[in-house]
Amino acid sequence: MARSFRDLLVLLMLSLLVLPFETNALRLSEASRRVGSENRGTTTSNKGKPLKTVYIVRFHHMPPAATYTGGILGFPATAAPLEDSPEGLIASAASAGSGGAGGRRRPFDASQPHVRAYAQHLVRMHRTVLAEAGVDSSAHVYSFQYALNGIAATLTPQQVEVLKRRPEVGSVKESPKYELHTTFTPTFLNLRKRVWSNETLQNGEKGAGQQGEDVIIGVIDTGIWRENPAFSDDVSPPYGPVPSQWKGSCMTSADFPSCNRKLIGAQGFFQGLKASGYTMDWTIDYKSARDVAGHGTHTSSTAGGNRGVEVKLNGASFGTASGMAPRARVAMYKVFWATEENGRDNCDGSDVLKAVDTAVADGVDIISVSLGRQAPMFFDDDEIVYLNAARAGVLASLSAGNSGPPVVGSSFFRSIGHPSPWTITVAASSHGRNYMTDVTIKGQKFSGRSLVGGGAGELILGKDAVKAGGSAFMAGICAPGTLDSAKASGKVVVCRRVSTEGGWSTEDLLPMSITAKKAGAAGVIIYNNDQADRVVAMLHPIPACHMDRSTGIRVVNLLRNSSSGITATISASYVKSMAAPTVAPFSSSGPNVDPDADARFGGKYSFGYNDVLKPDITAPGLEVWAGWTQSPFQEPYGIASGVVPPAAMAHIMISGTSMSCPHISGLAAIIKGKYPSWSPFALKSALMTTAYTLNNQNKPMYSAGQKRAADPFDYGAGHVDPYRSLDPGLVYDSTVLENVQFLIAVDKADVATTAAYWTVPKEKRTPLAHPYDLNLPNIAVSNLRGLTVVKRTVTNVAKSASTYTAKVSPPTGVTVTVSPSSFTIQPGAKVTYQVTLKVAKQSVKFAFGSLVWSDGKHSVRSVLAVQPFRK
Repeated sequence: MARSFRDLLVLLMLSLLVLPFETNALRLSEASRRVGSENRGTTTSNKGKPLKTVYIVRFHHMPPAATYTGGILGFPATAAPLEDSPEGLIASAASAGSGGAGGRRRPFDASQPHVRAYAQHLVRMHRTVLAEAGVDSSAHVYSFQYALNGIAATLTPQQVEVLKRRPEVGSVKESPKYELHTTFTPTFLNLRKRVWSNETLQNGEKGAGQQGEDVIIGVIDTGIWRENPAFSDDVSPPYGPVPSQWKGSCMTSADFPSCNRKLIGAQGFFQGLKASGYTMDWTIDYKSARDVAGHGTHTSSTAGGNRGVEVKLNGASFGTASGMAPRARVAMYKVFWATEENGRDNCDGSDVLKAVDTAVADGVDIISVSLGRQAPMFFDDDEIVYLNAARAGVLASLSAGNSGPPVVGSSFFRSIGHPSPWTITVAASSHGRNYMTDVTIKGQKFSGRSLVGGGAGELILGKDAVKAGGSAFMAGICAPGTLDSAKASGKVVVCRRVSTEGGWSTEDLLPMSITAKKAGAAGVIIYNNDQADRVVAMLHPIPACHMDRSTGIRVVNLLRNSSSGITATISASYVKSMAAPTVAPFSSSGPNVDPDADARFGGKYSFGYNDVLKPDITAPGLEVWAGWTQSPFQEPYGIASGVVPPAAMAHIMISGTSMSCPHISGLAAIIKGKYPSWSPFALKSALMTTAYTLNNQNKPMYSAGQKRAADPFDYGAGHVDPYRSLDPGLVYDSTVLENVQFLIAVDKADVATTAAYWTVPKEKRTPLAHPYDLNLPNIAVSNLRGLTVVKRTVTNVAKSASTYTAKVSPPTGVTVTVSPSSFTIQPGAKVTYQVTLKVAKQSVKFAFGSLVWSDGKHSVRSVLAVQPFRK
């Protein structure tokens, strides 16, 4: 029997060199990364303990509750017909400006008796299938009923084969392991005056007056520090009752006594990790949703933290911080835990699936997920679950990943962590405010970066302060325990950095300054080993300045050429404005499939995958201030570091697509608050078509990782513009049915299975003509051969009729014709147009252009990404 497209992709993943898992904002240990790779059969941990394999079994004969449209005797539909148009999920023209009054916020309510009955029916079926396959009930870890119909279970190889042969089973896959993707941004995004306030601005425009009131953001992460002021409900104006749509719970314990009207839910999921054979370590973690890592507190407060919270770090003030949607409600779903085998930050994919499944049933509006794994595919369980969530009216906002720009041709799959068209995948960029310090030596000024300055002392190289009998090389890089306090005390020590993780990792910096502090140094200068390495502002235990290589070498040469001791003075930290946004060097970029690696297959496997442009959008993710845990177990600023007591760590500044993702989550919540009946696809469209691509100096955005002008593979549609997204003019809406037809187009060999899973009527089991016909805001066509016609449909969500005219900037080597080139559209009406793309000059590389519809007030921009393969 011929293999399906996805089966071939699985084989390719195993046979081709792929990039490592995304590196998290808070680095995992090397041991954790090793175990984080997908297990094959029974494996062994770093302590020699056998581990079990948890599998995800997905059933395709019955859909989950969020998509079930009836047909089983005794169980009425729990969702509207799949083929329904999205009109019921779009605010009408009459309600568009008033928050969509009269429209349903959520098309799915898991609390209804008939929904609960159907969900229990699925659980009974799960137990029956497992029993018939010879699987003991103790091996049953989870049942998924709402956003996925499936189970998580520990299985033997024989049981896996038995289950694969059952007709109701669609797939049996190992549960993947996940890693994390880790003040000023409200000002940079113009939120305070243009979005949160309803006052009239100087230019005559009126602020939107939107803060995400009562929208529920579900965050799947490391937990939450409930006492952080970002999550207090003691604010003015006070929060009202918990929204009636909320059906979730608060997992209380001695260390997590309650939730409140701001933090309305807190749950934890670790049964999948435990079933894998790991031993939970409650000596360095909490058996609750309390956050030991800090990551979840940071992302939650970024998305929906309270407004105007003072940022204090070890007694120093760094202004105020606010979440993007400061009046939203927050619910935490903790999926990262400490184990005896690997320490902190362990996560099993089955726990993530259960968290998503639960969040959908609980009634969240937005799911924010700042974690992922390398190269998932459209058909994978942890992508499909978000499509089913969309059917329930829930938008999934996901981090793109921290793998940085991929090396062309090195792997079949590129570095994007979430490729599916039904999610919004977020890249990371800068916000233009850098924390600087200067070092003055003999009247010369040398600039670098740090959050802590204000010190002086005689300058000494680390290698010259080496302990007797020690390694000068190790002392030169200020390795722990290498400096002689008799030589370093009271001085400013110069440490050479060793390049790590392509130059953007920061895990090596703090140990250097801690080493210098323990040796009694008055300050530390750290310089990079490679000029391309990133210079980072971070908290150090003593005055510090981190420099690039060339600046550091100048300091070293000045010291070497001095006949006597010289004094170095480190200035206080100060803020310097920079060109922004710039795409961060660690931010994962597209396309989804490497065209060069795919060339050996005639380009056929990028079909579908590269017809979806990823990432979708970029947002601030570089050096973001937000809330933090005050746990004594935290890293890297825990008690053991000697840097700062945990009680003084209510906020911290870190980087990653983990940080950019919750920006979009919160901004989507603001749009949802204004238009509660909008579909997830409409929310995504509003954010994307209003994005911009020029920086604050009116120049094209730059890619720090690519060392060139950024392009849509770096930033997607562009950088988010919160104010414009609240009045997009037109949106590209979609339905789950259309996305299912997209999947059928991608994998035509599996039409029956794909269609049956969503109970698609037989007459609707037809694929889209091409994957690129999915009604996305951007247009991406891989392997354009000759000529093709792409269709798109727009909906007018403005209050009045408008006449729109098209303006095209064609990609290089492609001619573009739009028909009609102009149209008049009534409020709530739809217009379908065609874009004809024709190869003028063939190329194996993608070229980029744009299509902008304008009515004089709104500019609705779509990226054109085309690979003109053959004339």
